[in-house]
Amino acid sequence: MPLSLGAYRHSAVSSTYYVHPMKLACRLAIVPVVLAATVSSVHAALPAGVETAITTAGADMVLAITAVITAFIAFWGLRKLASKLGWS
Repeated sequence: MPLSLGAYRHSAVSSTYYVHPMKLACRLAIVPVVLAATVSSVHAALPAGVETAITTAGADMVLAITAVITAFIAFWGLRKLASKLGWS
């Protein structure tokens, strides 16, 4: 006969080591909060030219990804239209 959770919780051996799952989850959830509160991030100041280059590169990447996604959507749309019209 398998032991139920209640039998496991109240057994003489495991009663001192049993931690309720919700209590354990709460204790584990505190760890990242404490670490985030105690660790401060330190950043060196970047030269203005580097910051401008990073910003420009980010804008260029967004433009390139948008163009790629637009091309894929157009290709998919044309294939879907061709299949609806019976061309493929």
